[in-house]
Amino acid sequence: MFLLCLFTNNSATEYTFFPPIKSNIGDKAIIESDGTIEYHYLRVIDHHQSVKQDNVCMYKCQGEVTAVAVDDSGLITSQQYVINEISTKTEPIDTPLLHVNDIIDVSIAPDGKRTYKLNNNLIAVKDLPFQLVTTLVKGTTQKEREAYSLLLPQSPISIGDTWFVDADEYVRMIQKFYGGDASKTMVFGRGIIEYTKSINNKEFISYGTHLSVHHLPVPPQIGFELNDSSDNAEYDWTVVDPVGESGIITQRPIVEDASTYRSSHAKGKAFQDGHIVDIENTRIEKTIRHEHVTYEDK
Repeated sequence: MFLLCLFTNNSATEYTFFPPIKSNIGDKAIIESDGTIEYHYLRVIDHHQSVKQDNVCMYKCQGEVTAVAVDDSGLITSQQYVINEISTKTEPIDTPLLHVNDIIDVSIAPDGKRTYKLNNNLIAVKDLPFQLVTTLVKGTTQKEREAYSLLLPQSPISIGDTWFVDADEYVRMIQKFYGGDASKTMVFGRGIIEYTKSINNKEFISYGTHLSVHHLPVPPQIGFELNDSSDNAEYDWTVVDPVGESGIITQRPIVEDASTYRSSHAKGKAFQDGHIVDIENTRIEKTIRHEHVTYEDK
């Protein structure tokens, strides 16, 4: 059973969260993002031949994303992101990674695997633009939809009420969907219903959620022996959703603001073509994101 702690203010009006409404082909969102990505990679072959890569990318971008295809459950399986404004600075060599009018296409397979194209050309994971593109436009998988639903109140709630996310349930979800050893994973989540407001005679509600996840498990990889890892993240969301009849919150946000800080590190070895390959990866991501959505059926 999913348990949720609520702290109520005995307000007369209660609101109930319902599952997300299906997306439609043609749904659009204006997305503004700015942040920093650090990526450090070290590869040592047979303990002496090394390849080292250190990159930092600072960016600010605004673009429009459109749903191109959806599945029967209403999840977007293909979307296109067109860049309207962008500025980047990379270190150690300042190289423009993306440009105004660039087109990013993202496809999401049923197993959640994403494929990215830039101006109709596949982007390799090792390419610098990949690190930026995967931050600008992500899409949502079924796993991520279920994870997000755990952050929301599971019973009626009023303005000013707060709730705490069931940490044990969230860890079980991580273990189920992502694998790896989640025995050390720690989760803290808290939300609050902030206010309601009327726009063009329609009621909207604003709520915020904070989530901290420490010691995320690293999924096992075939042929890779993991020696040491750490993966920690802090997330904050503020969402504005429409309110339907009888206080039903449809989870079809018109505005979503999010900030992310994530630091991950993995160290291990692999055996490739008779060689011992020691690999060490570190990635630090800081992102602030604003999204304003319009729906095709409005």
